[in-house]
Amino acid sequence: MGAGLGGGSSDAAAVLISLNEMFQLGLSYNELLELALKLGSDVPFFIKAKPAIGYSRGEVLRHIDFEIENPILIVNPGIHISTKEAFENIIPYNFELDYRNVINGGKPNYEKMNELVNDFENYVFDKYPEIKALKEKFHKSGSLFAQMSGSGSTVYGIFKNQNDAMKVIRDIPPDYFYHLSNCPD
Repeated sequence: MGAGLGGGSSDAAAVLISLNEMFQLGLSYNELLELALKLGSDVPFFIKAKPAIGYSRGEVLRHIDFEIENPILIVNPGIHISTKEAFENIIPYNFELDYRNVINGGKPNYEKMNELVNDFENYVFDKYPEIKALKEKFHKSGSLFAQMSGSGSTVYGIFKNQNDAMKVIRDIPPDYFYHLSNCPD
């Protein structure tokens, strides 16, 4: 909770899916989406949990083919961000980017991805400069792309190789949680 990774939303979607199956309710995918939306704007995403582009508040989904083959580093600095507070303080950035410029043939275009904006970052970075410093550390260590996840506080980065990701890990305080995909134990 409070990490910006959709933990509560994915739990809510899992409950809806489970109740539908356990009680053999026979709810269609679209009916599950309607129920999920009543619980939160991002809950519908977790009904299918496949790569998708979200429109409107994020509840209108267009599923896409998308795969990241590079190492991904996810760091949570242990700072709880209230989703309610983050939404109360967000100043939406009026920005239009055609996702087809960001994704070429199911693969990321990192140059275009770096044009993406997380509207929550301004508020969260002002209140918690250590989260901003974490994102900057990712960029200084050679991340192809880095951003705060959701309403925060988790920061993730995509790296060219594991050595670049390890540069960040070496500088992270030991109480921060991290995970490096495709990394040997």
